[in-house]
Amino acid sequence: LIVVLAFSWGMLKYGVPMGAKAIAYTLPQNIMQSATETTLKLLDDHYLEPSELDEAEKQRIAERFNLMSQQVEQGFNYQLQFRKGGEMLGANAFALPSGTIVMTDELVAIANNDEELLAVLAHELGHVVHRHSLRQVLQNSAISLVITYATGDISSLIVALPVLFVQLGYSRDFEHEADQFAYDFMQQQGIPLPGFANILEGLETAHLARREKKEQDEKSDGSTTVVDIFEYLSTHPSTEERVKRFRDVE
Repeated sequence: LIVVLAFSWGMLKYGVPMGAKAIAYTLPQNIMQSATETTLKLLDDHYLEPSELDEAEKQRIAERFNLMSQQVEQGFNYQLQFRKGGEMLGANAFALPSGTIVMTDELVAIANNDEELLAVLAHELGHVVHRHSLRQVLQNSAISLVITYATGDISSLIVALPVLFVQLGYSRDFEHEADQFAYDFMQQQGIPLPGFANILEGLETAHLARREKKEQDEKSDGSTTVVDIFEYLSTHPSTEERVKRFRDVE
């Protein structure tokens, strides 16, 4: 069993990411578009709400995004869509496989200027270009198969927790890669780097406030939701570390 677990760990740590990356870079656009539409429909049905932003504001941001998307790798169907994040997602932005980026009203509200929003969009473009969402899905699928083979019990706590942390490592790697993409892109396009530091700090403040509110709401019954659990096991790198990198240029 030790040999099998050692082999499985090696596959999880090195083989799975390499295989997922290779596959993600060969998938055609129609598959990525289908995955995007399915995912967005699920989010719209259960988590997101229609945007309440002023149409002129949405158009202004979208026009600047369109100019940005012309400067990066082509072959994607780049689109910027707006939604209200509500209690579940709040201030947020995320990229889907085909090139669609969703930005919430709450994120727009905490930004001090458009440059901060462009910084977030540059980061999300990095996720698109590097196929991070596809790679994460492929890695998670492969991880499940390897665990089942190695232990015969995918629910085993002893195995599940280390694998969860491996997955978090993947996500941190992806965030670092997207940060690097944003850093380089912003420098090339003359977008002030400290804008990303500012919006990161605003996001952290907003997320901490949401977490505190959830904790207060749940004190009465002592329960902790799945969403809360995964917020505590955050997949993002240290905000302080990321802020320092983008602010050190000042």
